[in-house]
Amino acid sequence: MSEIQTTTAPRRLGIAHLVLGLIFLGISAVWAIGQATNADLGSTAVGFPAVLILAGLIGLAASVVGSRRRAVPAYPAPADGPTNHEPTADIEDTAVLSTEEQS
Repeated sequence: MSEIQTTTAPRRLGIAHLVLGLIFLGISAVWAIGQATNADLGSTAVGFPAVLILAGLIGLAASVVGSRRRAVPAYPAPADGPTNHEPTADIEDTAVLSTEEQS
């Protein structure tokens, strides 16, 4: 049998998934710290807004970095050929479409 080899392009970072994952992880960490230290809810209440703010800042940073990586120049440089948009010496300005002999 023949094997089909496929290559996939790298996937973009889902910023919403990143932020929600960080929020879930942060809330879990605050809860675990509260359980480990037998702290009451009032003592750990400061951690919940801190988790939301930190996750938002990380999401904002990821969005800025992602937009800079996707930025495409307005006029990409040509791979080959003239850069001043002038015809080269070996290209004629006119071309003969057909040759007919006139008598």
